[in-house]
Amino acid sequence: MRKSHPQMETIHRSGGRSRASSRIPVVIPVRIEILPTSEGGVYAAVPAVLLNIGCGGGNVRVRWDLAPGTRVFISLSVGTPGLRLLAEIVWGTRASGLGNEPAIYGVRWVDPLSVGAVQAVLLGQGVARQRETAHAPRI
Repeated sequence: MRKSHPQMETIHRSGGRSRASSRIPVVIPVRIEILPTSEGGVYAAVPAVLLNIGCGGGNVRVRWDLAPGTRVFISLSVGTPGLRLLAEIVWGTRASGLGNEPAIYGVRWVDPLSVGAVQAVLLGQGVARQRETAHAPRI
């Protein structure tokens, strides 16, 4: 029996400019803290997976509906006390009609990361070794 792959539908895309820096594919478990968008809004903290990272932003996979413009903290366990990045949801996609399938969101860091900070994340997660990041192309 053959499994069919779910169709992905675009949730939202902002009309903003395209990405200015490249991204490095990763699979890093993270925690997303969803900040309330209005007075009396709901705060939530949910598990997610960071799928790629760059100086300007990244992609995350999470089982939660997030609208473009929503601000979130993405927490990674890099070093002590860890890294907590403020980001804004830019766009998202989710599997059509399959219930609780995770969505993928593009996020933009509110304060862009330096190349050194991205390399520190990669080293801290064991994604790269010191020698590899020293000779890696600019992100």
